[in-house]
Amino acid sequence: MHNHQLKYGLSHYPRQYKSGRTPNLDSSMDRSESSLPTSNHGFISSPSDDRGDWPVPDSVATMRERNRSFDDDGDDDGSLLTCLCSGVHLLGSILCQIYSESDKHKEVQLRRAPSNPGIKLKSVSHLLTKQMSNDLYSMIPETSRVSMPRLVFATYRDGWSMENLLAKTRDLDPVIILIRALKSKVVIGAFSTAILSPPSIRVRGNGECFVFRLSHPSTAYRWTYIPSVNKTSQNQFVVSSREYIAFGASAEFGTNALRLDGDLRTCDSGYSDTFQSDPLAPEEADGGVLGPFEVGDIEIIHVADSRRRQKRHSN
Repeated sequence: MHNHQLKYGLSHYPRQYKSGRTPNLDSSMDRSESSLPTSNHGFISSPSDDRGDWPVPDSVATMRERNRSFDDDGDDDGSLLTCLCSGVHLLGSILCQIYSESDKHKEVQLRRAPSNPGIKLKSVSHLLTKQMSNDLYSMIPETSRVSMPRLVFATYRDGWSMENLLAKTRDLDPVIILIRALKSKVVIGAFSTAILSPPSIRVRGNGECFVFRLSHPSTAYRWTYIPSVNKTSQNQFVVSSREYIAFGASAEFGTNALRLDGDLRTCDSGYSDTFQSDPLAPEEADGGVLGPFEVGDIEIIHVADSRRRQKRHSN
């Protein structure tokens, strides 16, 4: 018997070679396929198969039974083929297990992802609750949902200074402005596609700007073109000067959707033609009359990555 016969035949099927004799080829061929045991899956299983209940198709099982026997002349093609078939089955079982684990991992990721999409915003803000951060994340454009937002200004960290605010936000866009009212604790704000600094009395921004409130109920007011509305007030997106930062305007009422005064201590919110918005913090009305209210805290979050900023400077 050749060495490779011992390697493939004897090591893989020890029971057939326990006596040291090779089985007779004729007797092996006389056995019918119907005499082979059948599994519950309708496949024929090999009697000497010690790999558990792995189902084996009829053709493979028959080939295995016939090729387990070879003659004394050294014809080991059957043994090689049997070993090859066994290797294919083993490889198939390994691949199935790998794909199964991969699918489980993806399923876990899909279950976790929607549960807290605004976690990155929450991680940099002291004003946002978990629900607020999720609501705000769903409001901002997908192009601004970068890997990690950055808190660039906060009154509790950087002080109550417009000059400091403008210095911290210079050349940064887009940004999110968060304002928490002192009395009612309502959180309102704006999303600006325009830079806040250097300051200017010119109107900046575009139709992607919007104002919002995050305290129940959370609402975003977006720019909508209406032909009958005054064009000047309808396109009053953002004005950022040293005296105030304002979003939106109303030609009829003379109010802004959101206005933060230069001392950062007072804020105002009224009707707006630009965003078709109602007052963002009606809880702050004094005796039913809307007007300026005291600010508790301010945060400004930068939500664009450095590549976009470098591209703008290069132009």
